[in-house]
Amino acid sequence: MEQQTEEINASAVAMNEMTATLEEVAANTQQSADGSRLATEAVNGGTSKVEQS
Repeated sequence: MEQQTEEINASAVAMNEMTATLEEVAANTQQSADGSRLATEAVNGGTSKVEQS
């Protein structure tokens, strides 16, 4: 019974670590998406200025 408890605890710790990693990946993905959006907006703004001149 003690071994089962240890294995369950180890599994719970592993799941918590995986959850934290996934949350970090999700945050990084969001930051990348935001950066891409800002870059696209900057390019579009520059294109408009070139077309106007």
